[in-house]
Amino acid sequence: MKTFAKILGIVLLAVALIVIAVAIFISQYDWDRARPWINEKVSEAIDRPFVIDGHLAVRWDRPASVTGLRSLVPWPTFTAEKIRVGNPTWARRPEFATADAVTFVVEVLPLLAHRIVIPQIALTNPVIDMERNLDNQNNWTFRKAPKSPAKWQVSLSELVFADGVLTVVDQPTKIDMQAIVATIGAPIALGAIVDKQQQSNKEAVTAVAGTAATVKPGAAPAAPATDVKPADIKTKDDKATVPVTAALPMVKGEEGYGFGLTMSGTYRGAKLNGTGKIGGALSLIDRQRPFPLQADIRLGDNHVIVSGTIIDPGALAAVDVQLSLAAPNMADLYDLTGVALPDTPKFRTSGHLTGNLSAAGNHFKYDRFAGQVGQSDLNGTLEFTSTPPRPRLTGTVHSKRLALADLGPAIGGANPSVAAKPAASTSERALPGKAFKTDRWRAMDADVVFTGASIIRNEALPITDMSTHVIMKDGVLSFDPLKFGVAGGTMTGTIRLDGSKAPLTGKFDLAARHLQLKRMFPTFAPMNTSFGEVNGDARLSGRGNSTAALAATANGEIKMLVNDGAISNTLLETAGLNVANIVIGKLFGDKIVQINCAAADFVVKDGVLDSRAFALDTTDALINVDGTINLATEHMMLNVYPHTKGFRVFSLRSPLYVKGTFKHPDVGVMKGPLAIRGAAALALGVVNPFASLFALLAPSHKDATPCPDMVAEASRKLKGAPAIAR
Repeated sequence: MKTFAKILGIVLLAVALIVIAVAIFISQYDWDRARPWINEKVSEAIDRPFVIDGHLAVRWDRPASVTGLRSLVPWPTFTAEKIRVGNPTWARRPEFATADAVTFVVEVLPLLAHRIVIPQIALTNPVIDMERNLDNQNNWTFRKAPKSPAKWQVSLSELVFADGVLTVVDQPTKIDMQAIVATIGAPIALGAIVDKQQQSNKEAVTAVAGTAATVKPGAAPAAPATDVKPADIKTKDDKATVPVTAALPMVKGEEGYGFGLTMSGTYRGAKLNGTGKIGGALSLIDRQRPFPLQADIRLGDNHVIVSGTIIDPGALAAVDVQLSLAAPNMADLYDLTGVALPDTPKFRTSGHLTGNLSAAGNHFKYDRFAGQVGQSDLNGTLEFTSTPPRPRLTGTVHSKRLALADLGPAIGGANPSVAAKPAASTSERALPGKAFKTDRWRAMDADVVFTGASIIRNEALPITDMSTHVIMKDGVLSFDPLKFGVAGGTMTGTIRLDGSKAPLTGKFDLAARHLQLKRMFPTFAPMNTSFGEVNGDARLSGRGNSTAALAATANGEIKMLVNDGAISNTLLETAGLNVANIVIGKLFGDKIVQINCAAADFVVKDGVLDSRAFALDTTDALINVDGTINLATEHMMLNVYPHTKGFRVFSLRSPLYVKGTFKHPDVGVMKGPLAIRGAAALALGVVNPFASLFALLAPSHKDATPCPDMVAEASRKLKGAPAIAR
């Protein structure tokens, strides 16, 4: 027994001596001699050049934060200076990473179980180059692990870095940027970036790469991220709230951030500049631990502000941020995000963005956003999912007050926020000729419900209770149903635009019912006591990649009835009806004209409107119109035949012609044979068929109107009347 105890004591003593000897050797050995061997072995392991150019040293430490048995055993701390890691041969830069120093600690006891546990790696002034080429090769993936299990397992907990530079060149996404990382002296709380920034704007300091700003003593603390308003961010045309080259404000005593960023470069061809903040330590074990992030970025003409957290930054597994965005046009975001949005005036929006990213597909939700588009407000929630066969946008959007002018760019009209072109280059065409971007329709699907409480064309004529279901699938864009209230009546219908093939084909089915004249023109006194209404139908189809092209090839019919109203030169001029203004002026002079009934029935073929019926019954005269309107050339060929009632005074009894284009009409008096022909037509009672308009005769009030009598009389006179060639 004594012998066994003696042997055991000798063994333990020998082990202790060996441990002490090893410890002394480790601490006293000149590790710089081992650099060539380490460089060779590491280079072989990662299949890249690896070099330690500086001093290599090891010391023993007992971390103050460690308790229990582990605290009894000192840990070796390794420090290597001037580290270089090479890039693959295809990379743009020769080195993947450099650092002034790399320091890490290794736990001793886990080594007995073939486990290398590194609680933390600290990098000093790292310069990292991350690249990916068009073949999807990247330089941050090293040699693949062997198929057989490794004898040793490596566990790394945290990565801590000091001032450094990160360069990212990603050819598939067209990113080429550089971020300068700098310590900021004091931590900064989440949400400091998205305040109103009025105080910060006054106190912004001169930007220096890798420096941070501080708020002057006594400055008000920053507002939380949720307080951001669309007006707090600016587009390129506006005055910037905070210069993008200035460091972000820092509030003393707040926690969460350790490093500031200054970014520059390009993204998809757009110039990128910005500043930001990130957390000081990156968790590599607990990948669900939120990593704080803030950024204030100018991307071309767009301004983006984010504040929140990301999960697993290495893989970008999830995001949870407050996002504020300003841009001159929603459609410009397609090249940057892949989300197809309509053309709009400049806009601002702010909301809560969450997202989950995975190999199976990404899902983002922009929740409870609020914004402004031109003079209109927009609110709602949108979700974007990138799954095969195409990404999909869904959600609901609401507007309390939508300016009609802000919808113009979506259908090819002028953008009210873009300065008008010089008169010399102004188009002679009235119909919008801007091409629809059908390639974007085919790039994603959409299912969005839009409602608008009030749509403003002018303050006197609000459009109320608009609602539509926007569906885009396989390149087909539809508004089904489309409904809104106008002047006490309704306009309903469906629109379908098939952009899945060229040329685009469109179908329009629209109906107007019971639009009250007194509410359409509330400032026109003679209409205030009117019970008149406007009723109409339009069923059209066409092909072409713009509004003008669809009109030029349109087929279908347009019908309209107006009863019990009044018109004048001033009213027509205010309404922008220039041709009608000229005609009424020549017929009646500058006086108010009472309308008993107005009826129009056009058949449309290959873009040409041919009047089957077009008449205006007033107190003084019956006006008949025939002819054609060519939507392809925007030319008019109309004849206007006035017929005086009884002995009433009438300014002009001769027929008129209407020629010219929509923008340059030519209205004159027929002379010679043309006038005789017009008079003969009236004498024979030649009025185009009105029978198809009976469906529109449904007044909402009980008083009788002259429209039924006018339609019936016109149809009666037509019987037996000879046709006159045009």
